[in-house]
Amino acid sequence: MLKRLSTSFLIIVVSLFFAAAPAFAANETVTASDGTVIPVLDREEYSRRVEAFVNDARWQDEAAWANGERPKSSPWRAVGCAAYACDFAKEIYGSDKPRTGISYSGSASQIQTGDIVHVYYSSGEHWFVVLQRMGDLLYTAEGAYGGKVQIETGFYIVSGDTLAARYGTDYEIAEAYHYPITE
Repeated sequence: MLKRLSTSFLIIVVSLFFAAAPAFAANETVTASDGTVIPVLDREEYSRRVEAFVNDARWQDEAAWANGERPKSSPWRAVGCAAYACDFAKEIYGSDKPRTGISYSGSASQIQTGDIVHVYYSSGEHWFVVLQRMGDLLYTAEGAYGGKVQIETGFYIVSGDTLAARYGTDYEIAEAYHYPITE
């Protein structure tokens, strides 16, 4: 059975699984798809920021987060799961909105640690963030999942080009955004 990972375990995992990340130099910047300049984080800084984010009472697992919830730190106008993604972008990357990374869509095989993902499924759409990719399993955080924040491993699974939930629903990646993280 998959269980939720502790944040201390996340730091260890982040340290071990950066082989697929593109090569960037820490402390440099890159220009995102929308023209915004975004920082390149090294894995230690990324881990530190993620640990602070998931341990903050505003964004921690099981925190109340309704569909109408607004961002807590980002000034971007969004609600529900998109608002949670906005706050992740603000707290981790310093961006006000989740659509500021290097964009991609289509294949789930492209998903990397640190990505912000927007999906379509049979009954709607949803935003979530990828705290860590571990092979085919994703350690994710999302708001407005049953009225609360959900942080867990294995809810989303990558199978080739397909993104699926463990209960069988397939998702279409509408848009997703990489943020460069270095070794």
